Amino acid sequence: MHARGIDVERAVATESLVLETKDGAFLKHGSFDPEWMPAFWEDATAEAMHQGFSALRATGETEWVLCGAPGLDRWMEYESRLTEVLAGLNCFALCQYNRQILPPELILDVIRTHPTVIYRGVVCRNMYHVPPDEFLATNQPAREAERLLTTIRERAEIEHTLRQQRNELRTLANRLMHAQDDERRRIATMLHETTAQDLAALKMLLARLNRAAGRLNDDERNALTESIALAEQSIAEIRTASYLLHPPFLDEAGLLSALRWYVGGFAERSGIKVDLDLPESLERLPLDTETVLFRIVQESLNNIHRHSGSETARIRLRYHAGMLVLEIEDRGHGIPKALLKHITSSGGPGVGIVGMSERTEQLGGRLEITSSDHGTTGTTVRVWLPLVKNG
Repeated sequence: MHARGIDVERAVATESLVLETKDGAFLKHGSFDPEWMPAFWEDATAEAMHQGFSALRATGETEWVLCGAPGLDRWMEYESRLTEVLAGLNCFALCQYNRQILPPELILDVIRTHPTVIYRGVVCRNMYHVPPDEFLATNQPAREAERLLTTIRERAEIEHTLRQQRNELRTLANRLMHAQDDERRRIATMLHETTAQDLAALKMLLARLNRAAGRLNDDERNALTESIALAEQSIAEIRTASYLLHPPFLDEAGLLSALRWYVGGFAERSGIKVDLDLPESLERLPLDTETVLFRIVQESLNNIHRHSGSETARIRLRYHAGMLVLEIEDRGHGIPKALLKHITSSGGPGVGIVGMSERTEQLGGRLEITSSDHGTTGTTVRVWLPLVKNG
């Protein structure tokens, strides 16, 4: 408690913390009596409430139960009934059992008699809890067998429901990703065919005015020159944004051309040298497949730029055993194993990685990420997709 910053001395002095021995609590009458323990907890809770506290919080260390005191053969009977006793009181109790010291048989009974278990810092609802009337009954094995079978069936039904829900979520995610791709394509087309064209027309009008700039004063000519430069810059930025949203090369010339164009622009913008290892030719793949591979490269390079600290990257596309394999590597400082596990399983701060995995699975492939968190090999994103030609 000292290590947690609690002023133990003050807590004891104000009686907000009371330390009790086993003899003063459990063995007060010289032996352990489960029939007397409810009265002990009722009195202790009443005393806490009388002193103005909103509840009594109690915790007990249990290694002493190995001391062989009289009555301890009824210890599990007491533990079995304790939850019901405390349910009617403003009292919360935490029973501590040291698995390194206590026998496994005792730990098994502890698991059976507690509806909630804290294990390795995680609070768990205990599916193996046995109600007191069953735990203390004479026909306990038969009733436990029935309860275990019921639990097995309920768990199977829950798993079936979870699988259905997972499939429904994947279907919805697939629709959402297609909708995003369609929206990107629509916005890219609009930017390219309307906004960029309007800006080009504006630049032409400004150029006409510039040819007659002799009638303008110096400030007006400077303003006109700056306007033309801004129009040119806006046209370039709009076209870049349009191509990043959905590169026309992807639809018109296929994946290889789109990757070469994107990687060239990425290297120029980021300063990261990218080694591109592509096959000399690649038959057109279904649009969904080409889009997924392009988006994975896009997301991976953006992650390298934002997070890895690597000065180089390597992209390799190859055939292997009837599969199309895409690899994106860097030589950055890597991802810690715990963080990588978190972002690949929960979506945490790496939601883009989860999206890449979902896109890959929807096409019957798989995505694998390996990383060194010691800065020796960096991170590799590897994707396997079935080789399906565009029909």
